[in-house]
Amino acid sequence: MTHHSALVSLFDRLAADGTADHYEALHDDVARQVLDAMEVRPGHQLLDAGCGAGWVTRRLGKKAPGAQAVGIDASAAMISRADEVSDWTSRARFECMTIEDIDFPDGRFDHVFALDTLEYVEDLAAAASSLARVTKEGGRLEVVVHRHAGAPQAAAWSEADGVPMHHLDAEGWTAVLEGAGFTVASAEVVKDSREAPPFEATPLAPDEATRDAALRDAGLLWIRATR
Repeated sequence: MTHHSALVSLFDRLAADGTADHYEALHDDVARQVLDAMEVRPGHQLLDAGCGAGWVTRRLGKKAPGAQAVGIDASAAMISRADEVSDWTSRARFECMTIEDIDFPDGRFDHVFALDTLEYVEDLAAAASSLARVTKEGGRLEVVVHRHAGAPQAAAWSEADGVPMHHLDAEGWTAVLEGAGFTVASAEVVKDSREAPPFEATPLAPDEATRDAALRDAGLLWIRATR
């Protein structure tokens, strides 16, 4: 099985068995912190790369009057689920495509967002270059990495998911993004700030201790960059 087939098969399954619907509760607070820091203006165009069931895309589409958000995902089942649960009020739409080969014109987006996504792509340099191509000059990139080198327990996720995954530190991610034409402004760990976030089991976090080790202890790596 190719990397692409394995990746699509994994996320098709997560869409079908309902796992994808739990990710909003899992990442809600971290996503809120990142979204709150984004300076989205009326009419801005936003891309959610690896959108899954589309919950971040819908939030992006509500960030400013007239802002338009597009979510892309390699899994047709995820796109179908995103369409199914869309509230149709957030100026968000969804399309099935890979991050390595984004089918939008050069300089299309003011903001690009990628949460728990780039870890999974096969060709990381190609994916970063594809994101750079569709980002406007001066546009912003927000990358949030769940499986990073500062989270050692995440090293096992690749085998559990059955898909090869990247496991870089902040310097590694910075090198990849700057090699694609971005200028990295900051790389920091962001942690779930909720005192007692609701727990919903997922295949990679079957219990609260495992969830807390990844979200509340190691945190997620947040990289901010400009095109």
